[in-house]
Amino acid sequence: MRPGDILIARAGSVGKSFLIEQAERAVFASYLIRYRPKVVPRYVHYWLQTDAYWSQIVDNTAGIAVPNVNASKLDRISIPIPEPDIQRRIVERIDELFSELDDGEEELRRARAELETYRKSLLKAAVTGDLTADWRAGNPGQESAERLRERIVVDRRSRWDAEPRNKGKKYKPPADGRTALEITLPEGWIWASLDQVCERITDGTHQPPKFVSEGVPFLVIRNVVGGKINWPSVGKWVSRDTYLRETARLRPSKGDVLYTAVGSYGVALEVAEDREFMFQRHIAHLRPLPSAIHQRFLAYVLNSSLGRRQADLAARGVAQKTVTLGDLARFAIPVPPNAEQQVICSRLADVDQSGPLSSECQEIHGISQILRQSILAAAFRGDLVQ
Repeated sequence: MRPGDILIARAGSVGKSFLIEQAERAVFASYLIRYRPKVVPRYVHYWLQTDAYWSQIVDNTAGIAVPNVNASKLDRISIPIPEPDIQRRIVERIDELFSELDDGEEELRRARAELETYRKSLLKAAVTGDLTADWRAGNPGQESAERLRERIVVDRRSRWDAEPRNKGKKYKPPADGRTALEITLPEGWIWASLDQVCERITDGTHQPPKFVSEGVPFLVIRNVVGGKINWPSVGKWVSRDTYLRETARLRPSKGDVLYTAVGSYGVALEVAEDREFMFQRHIAHLRPLPSAIHQRFLAYVLNSSLGRRQADLAARGVAQKTVTLGDLARFAIPVPPNAEQQVICSRLADVDQSGPLSSECQEIHGISQILRQSILAAAFRGDLVQ
């Protein structure tokens, strides 16, 4: 190979090309085809990125298991060729415009990274008490830690006793949360286990239900996108009879918290609307104790670096990491008084907005790719330079 050569894949990633601009002594593998253009190499390089080129590749590709194309078929692909001077001017203009797009995409990457850093730091400040230090200073006399703990214990026990299914059973108090997290909580806050601040911790259906063409949505982990349920991505449904039968013991409802526990584990989201749905066992189902913790604050804790660290320590397995319900129940949860939880949720509104902003950055990146194709189309149509 030498500078100016173009390599095109003839198998697998059929049609993908690469321009050799600086070459050490090297040869190429048999699944590549080498072309040595007699015109401006970079001009050909850009042509090989156009939709017009790819449509010809599709027409000339054969094979099922491993798509492929041979040199004789590639030889027949046509390319518009202007005068050499115009070729060079087209390349210079494309370079200029693509450089601007590259700069814009780099800015987007930095913006997304800064958003994520900002989000993580804000969540950490929220669950350690730093975010509301000024509020506590201006609002003394809040509920004491002892009173908060006592109220949670009493309320959880009374709710357990009120459940008909628990009649005749012996109440087993939940275990305390692990407090060896090297974090000192503010005065008035307590450590509690997730089990202590939830009425129920369970998961979705363990046996695949009978699916139907339409009906009640059935969620899987890939339907959780950006910390929210992406309803348009749902591709499975069950009948309402199946839904009523399978969720008879605990039906997901507004105010609950879902938590991805298998594979892409560690993402918590608040159920923000009253809507019928089911989900697979890879998603944990948490029903927060209203007197103990606000569902949104609980989701913030689980999504913070504090929650993620515990998830990483608890995750088991090799091929597919899993956070078991037993381990999840023992997560240490920092619990402030209810009034302070409300203030934290209000101040964390910016975190909720960072998700859509990050998605918008991704959408703009997609628009950038469309712009590249528009520039290339104009270039090889003769409209980019005079």
